[in-house]
Amino acid sequence: GGSGSGGSVNANRARLCGMVEQVYREYQRQLWDPALGGDGQAPVGCSKASGHGEWHFHRFGTVGVMMMDLKEQRMWEPSGGVPAVEQPIVSSEQWACLNEILTKVSGLDHLVVCSEYPFVDDSIEDAQYKAALPSHEHLGHRWPAHGAELRKLTHALFAWRAKSPDRQVSLVAGGVGYALNSTLTHITRGHIKQVVSGPLTDSSDRFWSEGKGDLDNDIVYDHAAPSTLVETQNLS
Repeated sequence: GGSGSGGSVNANRARLCGMVEQVYREYQRQLWDPALGGDGQAPVGCSKASGHGEWHFHRFGTVGVMMMDLKEQRMWEPSGGVPAVEQPIVSSEQWACLNEILTKVSGLDHLVVCSEYPFVDDSIEDAQYKAALPSHEHLGHRWPAHGAELRKLTHALFAWRAKSPDRQVSLVAGGVGYALNSTLTHITRGHIKQVVSGPLTDSSDRFWSEGKGDLDNDIVYDHAAPSTLVETQNLS
């Protein structure tokens, strides 16, 4: 009886995910993929419509914008009881697309990488500790709780930035109740700025994480709260 019940739950979950995906593609994906994959082509750096990912890349002159997808894994890869911190936050296909952007797209001076949650707020150690608590297990779906992947991403971005003195990288995020300006500094490869946009109409939460820390021996970070509401909206 138990296995049958589990199969029913998984089937219902798959149907629900399919409905969510259909609605998203009708109202969002068609803005950047008008054919909804019907032409069999995926633009450079973008997810294929034949899969479940919804990451996408856009170029505006010398500026590139990568919109990452953190929902694909948690929606379509049932955990099977495995804690969220032990599951990948980004699929191998999405990593391949990011690598394609970093290695094959030429003529970019500024790369903006966007995420629904901050790339860095808690330290990796604090995030993993909190995510193990029932009251904070949702943090297991965010970047700091996935230290290996966060380090992989930031080192790849710093490597891309270091190839030309004119290159810049910016991280843009939201999804939390506070605004934040952060600076990630590599020991030899310069700086990357992170801007976290807080609520515009709702009340803001207090930022409780430590003001500075490190990702490893090469990368450190500092957090600062924006001094004005205008600053939180100024992503340049």
